[in-house]
Amino acid sequence: MGYYVKNIIIAFLLTITGGVTVAIAMSDVAQNKVHSWRYKMTVEVETPEGIRTGSAVREISNSPRSVRLPDAGNPAENRGEAVVVDLGKRGVLFVLISDKSDDQFYQAIPSPGYGGTTNEAIEFYGNLKSGVKGELTRMRPRMVTFKHLDDPKSVRLVYSQTHEETTDDFEEVFGKGVRLKRITIETTNEPITWGVVDKHLPEDFSAEVIERWRELPMKERGRLADLITFKRGEPDDE
Repeated sequence: MGYYVKNIIIAFLLTITGGVTVAIAMSDVAQNKVHSWRYKMTVEVETPEGIRTGSAVREISNSPRSVRLPDAGNPAENRGEAVVVDLGKRGVLFVLISDKSDDQFYQAIPSPGYGGTTNEAIEFYGNLKSGVKGELTRMRPRMVTFKHLDDPKSVRLVYSQTHEETTDDFEEVFGKGVRLKRITIETTNEPITWGVVDKHLPEDFSAEVIERWRELPMKERGRLADLITFKRGEPDDE
């Protein structure tokens, strides 16, 4: 939210509630400030040809749940893109990013003695040094591939591990001996990854999705919306 918009909101609150209330609220924001940190997700896939890996750097911005004013950051904002694992002649695996990707980070690197998104937990994560590493062993992200990369409708779910669904079709899709080996998460100061997904999709992929969207039944739209969300947020001037 822009500087001038914030000032208008604050002035409005001053008018209807008085300076004391707003002063307390602004103090709360100052105390429970938004923290941002980056992490690299690395995905390893075991194949008969050897281990294939892919990684992507993402960013999380979050603040304690007690904050309710603009720019509070809770629920968390996730920025970045899917992890791409090139399996050669077997195909390309896309490990999706979602609005729940921050939960995966918390699973792999739990805060010591802090629960949820408390002041202490967010402060802990916001001040972690680069190089802190953990393995994601549950609540892993969705992974998809395409039968034909130039046809968005040919997308297929390969792997998922959530409360709602459990799928592991690695061998069925990519062949015998192919399986997910490990997912690691490591804090980093590296720039957010942008553009790797685009290198593996046709140049007109987004246009193709938009053009065909109206022709699709609602059920198919819902399926595609869940399986071809490869990016969250936008690149900045890093």
